Amino acid sequence: MVKERPCGRACDEARVLYHVGAADGDAPFGFAYGTLTNHAESGEELFELFVDPRSGDVMYRIRAVSWPQTMLARIGQPIVRALQARFRRDSAAAMRRATRDAARG
Repeated sequence: MVKERPCGRACDEARVLYHVGAADGDAPFGFAYGTLTNHAESGEELFELFVDPRSGDVMYRIRAVSWPQTMLARIGQPIVRALQARFRRDSAAAMRRATRDAARG
């Protein structure tokens, strides 16, 4: 079931801009996406993984920059920032679950 968002499709208007590294090396790997014209915000978000080759520890980093593109996003800036913070927490929790489950085999 698809849940309708208050801002409709404008919440999801983005594209992958570039990728970082390769999953088979010691270097970080990941991707970045940027918003498209119809998005409520304008900006870019980078998702990176680092795997320590000695310990196998995984570090997950999200780096983002954005600014309001629409009047609704400007007015609702405190709510927008709270939703972004919630996404970061949820994303980090999902990564912890995924790496924990992968370690269990």
